[in-house]
Amino acid sequence: MGALTATYTGASLRRLTAPATPPLAVPGGVRVTDRFRSGSGGLRITLAWPAGLRGTAARRASGGLVRHAVPYSAPGQACRCRRHACGGLSPDAYCAEHLAVVGGVEHWPRAAVLALRRAQASHPAAGGRPRRAGDQVPRDQVLDLTAQLLDADPAISAAYVTEELGVHCDTAQRALAAVRAERIADHLTTHRGLTPDQAAAQLGYPAGQVRTATRQALTVLRARAAAPYLAAITDALRTAGLTAATAPAVQHDGDTVRAAVLLTADAPAAALVWNEETGWHTADSRRRPVARTPLLSGHTHPDLAALLHALTT
Repeated sequence: MGALTATYTGASLRRLTAPATPPLAVPGGVRVTDRFRSGSGGLRITLAWPAGLRGTAARRASGGLVRHAVPYSAPGQACRCRRHACGGLSPDAYCAEHLAVVGGVEHWPRAAVLALRRAQASHPAAGGRPRRAGDQVPRDQVLDLTAQLLDADPAISAAYVTEELGVHCDTAQRALAAVRAERIADHLTTHRGLTPDQAAAQLGYPAGQVRTATRQALTVLRARAAAPYLAAITDALRTAGLTAATAPAVQHDGDTVRAAVLLTADAPAAALVWNEETGWHTADSRRRPVARTPLLSGHTHPDLAALLHALTT
């Protein structure tokens, strides 16, 4: 303290103490901003140091410093931050009083950001869709309603479908791609010589939104081409008493055409599954017919006689 009272140049201190307060840690330079000697001879000095370096001494044997922020104004009654005797505080991650908004962007103190990250790490969010966040439209109505929106505006986006129908964004994307793929396939059927991209452009679909739809349109055309063969096999199986189905269940939601025919209880398998790339397979479940054992490997379109022989032997 003698050095401080004798000069204005400043000094370096580690701690300051005051009656009835904990020690204040002061790293860095401290300078005298004012000196006043009263008539009784007592000397009063005013010290100043960088606010960003202010902190309190750590309560441990090795000492040290607990750093914290210093607000520009006194905190209000709603402040949830931890306050220190030197006037500073440790910002709380959920204290809205001590965040700064610059240009419409929130800027939180670094200590608050780190505290929030620690809290998030200790309580990781559960995966999956939030509770009560399901689609507001039944699944069997999504395609029809999406088609109506597409009739009104061919250039709509999945975000628009999500907002209008109240469905999840993934549901909207799948429905929009499926409806556009069907219409592109119809346009290619009636306008020979066009490419899927050209058909999409003539229908008014934005080029950046139809890459999935144009790819699926080719799958739709292959499914339509395979429909007569699959219907003939299903009719023959029904005539032989091996199925009660009148038409196969065809799927072409991806890049491959698949079909399933559920068989009767006394048939050698629960179902027959057809894949345009690998041919016929047997399935062990009627509820979820998944291709298991291949029949006539290497033949994607065998005739009924060969298929029945492979199924019953």
